Amino acid sequence: MSVALPKHRMDLVFWVMSTPPYSLNHNHAAMAYQRADPSWFIPHGMDFLEVACRQTMGRVVAVRHYRKNNDLAIVTIHPMPEGEVTFHAIHNVVSDFLIHEWRIVFMDIQLTHLGQAYVRFKNAFDRDQLIQLGAIPFGNISLTFVELNKGRN
Repeated sequence: MSVALPKHRMDLVFWVMSTPPYSLNHNHAAMAYQRADPSWFIPHGMDFLEVACRQTMGRVVAVRHYRKNNDLAIVTIHPMPEGEVTFHAIHNVVSDFLIHEWRIVFMDIQLTHLGQAYVRFKNAFDRDQLIQLGAIPFGNISLTFVELNKGRN
């Protein structure tokens, strides 16, 4: 006889470090904080209070939050040609600049209202390098890269 398990089940598992029972011996109390000195974490003006029957130290595994769009930049072309310019032409200029001049790998170029295009780089280092340079000359124009959250709104 088999038991059917629910289709969607999520179990949270916490790994807790076992600590020796509290004693007045100084060595045992110091061993409870094997990798951390609690005095650094006490706010100014507060005191450390040992609570009886409470676990002294615990260990929890958590997921690090990934910052979104840290590889995305807004590119602006100065001066823009007179008249209407298609996005295909902007895409060609930006991709030629990144591939042939700087040899930078990018993932995507998209149209935006904040500048001429969004550029998603393969890594954030290339994006940061271009942002720090400011206006970069390319032929008779210059390209400026800014972070996504620092573009003109």
